[in-house]
Parts: sequence; C-alpha cells; structure tokens
Amino acid sequence: MRRSILYLYAELANYQYSTFIELVKNSYRIDVVFWDTCKETPYEMPDILDVNFFPKSRITISEIICMANDNHYDIVYMSGWIDKDYIKICKYLKNIGLKVIVGSDTPWYGSFRQYVACIIANFYHKKFCSYMWVAGVRQFEYARRLGFRNDQIIMDCLSANSTVYSNLYKYRTTLTSYDRTFFYVGRNAEVKNVNLLLDAYKIYSNRNEKPWKLQLIGGDFNINAYHEFDIDVIPFVDSEELIELVKNNGCFVLPSIKEPWGVVVHEFAISGYPILISKNVGSRSSFVINGYNGFDFDPKDVNSLVMQMNRITNLDSVELNVMAKRSHELGNKISTVSSVANLLSVI
Repeated sequence: MRRSILYLYAELANYQYSTFIELVKNSYRIDVVFWDTCKETPYEMPDILDVNFFPKSRITISEIICMANDNHYDIVYMSGWIDKDYIKICKYLKNIGLKVIVGSDTPWYGSFRQYVACIIANFYHKKFCSYMWVAGVRQFEYARRLGFRNDQIIMDCLSANSTVYSNLYKYRTTLTSYDRTFFYVGRNAEVKNVNLLLDAYKIYSNRNEKPWKLQLIGGDFNINAYHEFDIDVIPFVDSEELIELVKNNGCFVLPSIKEPWGVVVHEFAISGYPILISKNVGSRSSFVINGYNGFDFDPKDVNSLVMQMNRITNLDSVELNVMAKRSHELGNKISTVSSVANLLSVI
C-alpha cells in the first residue's frame, strides 16, 4: 500500500506548496484539512496530483477520524495546538497507535504562560503528539522545556520554496548593481509594524539627498500621510508576480514587533538580498548575522531602523553584492528537501 500523510493545517501559505510537491516526489499521498474561513491572505493553493484538500468548514471531526481509520496514515501532522478540534482528533489517533507530529514556530520567550505550559505538558501536549517538528533553535529550546527528548524533536518544519528562490538568486548574480529600493512583503497587520517602517522612511528620506525608494507589497497600506515620499504600494500578488516585482531590488526589510519565525526571511535570504530585520523576528538567528549580511534593529525604536537604512545606503555595489552572497549561503542551511527529510525521518 502506498504511504500516506494526514495534514491538519491552519491557513495554507504558498511555501507549503513546495513541501507537498516534495512529499509526492517521495511517493506519499497526502490528505490536507485546512482552515478556509477568516483567512489572513487571499492565497489559494493550486491543485496538486496525489494531494487531496478538505476545507475544515466542510468536514466533521468524525469524518476525519473515519478517514484516518480507513487510510492508516504513516504520519499525522498538526500545525500547532491552537485548533481544539484538531487536538481532539490527534488524541484519538495517537491512542490508536498513529505517529502524530505537531509543528511549532513558537520560540521560548520565558513567559508565565510558557512556564505553565511546561508544567502541564505531560498532561496536555504529550496526550496528542509523540514528536515536535520545530522551525529553529529557539523553538527546539521550547520543545525541550515541554519535556520532549532530543529524539522526539525534528528540525526545519518551515522552509521557503528553495528551488524558486535559488533561481531568483541565480538571476541576481547577473546584476552589476541593484535598484536603490527597500522593500517589505507581508500583511498590513499591527504586529507587522509597517507604521514604524513608514515613519523611519520619512525621517530617512528627509535626511538624505538621494534616498532609496520604498516598496510595500502584500496589503492595503495607508500611506496618505506619506504621499510626498517615493513609496509604492502593491496588494497581495502570487509568487511569480512577486519575484518579477522585487528581482532587482536592493534590500529587504522586516520590522515586525513579534514574528515567531518568518519564512519570508528565508525566501529573501536564499534569493540573495541584504536584509534589515527586527530583533523580534524568530528566523533572524538562522538567516541574518548583524553586520554580515544585513543589520538588525529595535522594532520599538524608529531611529534604530533609520540608522540601519543609512548604513545600507552608504554601502557601495561591491559591498551590497558581498552581503547578498552571504545571505544566500545562510539561506541554504534549510531547503524544501531537508525540511521534508526531517519529517520523514520519524518513519
């Protein structure tokens, strides 16, 4: 019988597409239950051969359990432990002997809530999963504190589409210089801290005779108060359009107040961009080294970001190219292939 995996997922994102493709290449059939209501982005996953998609609003807990009983999945994967229905399903499936893995992009913050989670883990988390698939080292620390052994923790649960973004890097290596453009890609949500980026850009532009442009991609950003500055606003686009928009740009910026991981950093590290990154972005520890391939800043201090924008502006083409190459090298630490290999290592 062909091997199969059940995915119990939150909202699907475009980077998940390459994971599904890689699993199919490894001769797996996949059933994916996913959140289809109250979506944060308009992204729609395309059809994939041997991957069946089930909107959560159209399937019941009983139907999912029946599906699992019929298919005898080799792996059951749940993306986090927010969804109470998924937890009920995973408790049942773990009890009948299926391998249940929960994903986590949540780093160890040392908060009161996390300390409580560590105390109750044996009576809660261990009841619905046997393994944790974590994004990085700080997520690994949280998993260990929850009581999971080293051999119960697997790495690299989140990966950019490494093939697509490596191809973008190949294109960028043919450029002798980049467009003088800072760019942000993401939602227009308070936690993304775009207002700080806009305020920083206003100060930066007023202090520079020839400031770089700013490009905001992915949301309905209100820039009425900044209309005199060189800012482009572009709504959500698919990955092909995105690459066309940013392929010549100079520097990626992510100003988030709180970002547990941030696959977008991986995407633009692989692609070979200098990066300005908030110190509160989880994937910073994997893909950005301050002063090496970019600069970090305090997301609550507008002048901290202004200073780093100035540092990028003052670099010449050779220095920017060196940073770009270093980003690509750091981005290659994780790939779609290594991510899937980690998942399948539990079998």
